[in-house]
Amino acid sequence: MSGLTRREFVGGIGAFGGLRLFAAAPGSCLGDTPNLRFGVLSDLHIQCVKGDRGCGGGPEIFEHALEYFRDRKVDAVVIAGDMSDLGLGDELVLVGKTWDKVFPNGCAPDGRKVEKVFVTGNHESGTFVNPRNLQHIRKLYNGDDAEVRRQLLRTNFAYWWEQAFHEPYERFYHKNVKGYDFLNAHWDDGTRLEPEMSMEGHTWAFLRERFGYDLKAWLDANKSKLDPRKPFFYQQHRNLWKTTYADWGWNHDKGVATEVLSAFPNAVTFSGDTHFSLTDDRSVWQGAFTAFGTSSLRYSGTPYDSRDLASFENTEARNRHRAKYDPLKTMSSYDALKCWQGMVVSVYDDRMVVERRDFCGDQPLGD
Repeated sequence: MSGLTRREFVGGIGAFGGLRLFAAAPGSCLGDTPNLRFGVLSDLHIQCVKGDRGCGGGPEIFEHALEYFRDRKVDAVVIAGDMSDLGLGDELVLVGKTWDKVFPNGCAPDGRKVEKVFVTGNHESGTFVNPRNLQHIRKLYNGDDAEVRRQLLRTNFAYWWEQAFHEPYERFYHKNVKGYDFLNAHWDDGTRLEPEMSMEGHTWAFLRERFGYDLKAWLDANKSKLDPRKPFFYQQHRNLWKTTYADWGWNHDKGVATEVLSAFPNAVTFSGDTHFSLTDDRSVWQGAFTAFGTSSLRYSGTPYDSRDLASFENTEARNRHRAKYDPLKTMSSYDALKCWQGMVVSVYDDRMVVERRDFCGDQPLGD
């Protein structure tokens, strides 16, 4: 690594599918064995009971993705939020049970430690529990409002986190995996929410979201310990301000994380929430640092600014106004529900290689 600058490292960041986006410095591709390899997922939307209201489902695809990561001998797995669908403790526990099934005691079959690098999203904080879904949850727990309140993650994140993952809950936490730092920010932990279960309370939760402040405090206290020759990784659910995809995905990030990380060209971020496909070039941003959108493991879609084109009358935007079109001339609606995507990231001394994966067809996504 001697003589390799941060600019040369950033220039060597790997492209999707195993090809580099930009050529590394001549002679700088050193070695074939990665120092670190980890899987990346987001937006699992797991439900504890199949058929619940919402957009989630069972843990089968998650288990399948973990098995793939296990076979690729990863050292860690990143999940960038929305593990549960309705924000229930039983759902988070099911995520943990699925993890334990594939990585019992947090270990691969050969005994290696595999780290959980998980953060929560807006669904864990109950932003999807609108009055209609709350009525459904009450039915799920036989009208027992005390049990409903106990089950809602936002009322006791610490308890449910420890039940699911056997480790203490911290809104912002740090893990070091094989010498590489992972900095992780959960969505709002519920302490700033209004007590009533209403959409108004969730709107206030959005306005109070503070992505980046805990990150800034940690970096201010620890940045001297970071090796500038190595990347470090930061995870939050909401896309970082003015990085990947369209501006609606930045709505609840006030820009603090982007501002803070702009001083660190060796920072690499992973964020979820949008469900947009990894095949879109906008899922990776290389500016002052590097940011990745992570797509989703439950359903995927196209960015809103791509949906209203006359040549794509079967997109979601057109489906809302299908009465305007002659049904004999309009294609049937496309199915975005079987778009289960994730990544494998391999980190070398001088480069990062990012591979996109489709877990529906078990194929790499593009070159």
